[in-house]
Amino acid sequence: MTEAKYRGGCLCGDVKIAIDVEPQLHALCHCTDCQQESGSANMPDVVFPPGSVKVVKGSTTLFDDEKPSGNHVRHYFCGRCGSSLWTSVDALGKVEAVKLGTFSGPDGTGTEFFKPTGELFVKSKQKWLPAVEGAQQWQGMPS
Repeated sequence: MTEAKYRGGCLCGDVKIAIDVEPQLHALCHCTDCQQESGSANMPDVVFPPGSVKVVKGSTTLFDDEKPSGNHVRHYFCGRCGSSLWTSVDALGKVEAVKLGTFSGPDGTGTEFFKPTGELFVKSKQKWLPAVEGAQQWQGMPS
């Protein structure tokens, strides 16, 4: 078996994931949902094509958030420690946005590869945060 290009997991180690493709985008999402979920000013996400994330240990818990538009944002997290692992976003073709911190930890790939290439929902961005130089800026969801 070949080593996955990207590996990660939750804080307690019950869930491990592997991804064998390159990401489509390194994003900072500033939407209010991501601010609430992360408890921070934004959520750094590594965006992969649909179906890329493979759970190789344990199982995830799902929170399916239906938006007023009818689109769903599916949040996958560890049922034991609560670590947010990734979201699947209908409005973006069901891409899988893996939370950057998922790649941290003793069994993870690490986060050194991450350099934001896009910022989403800059209309909700904290005013004290500067724009990331060279990153594409979207007022809301990219089209």
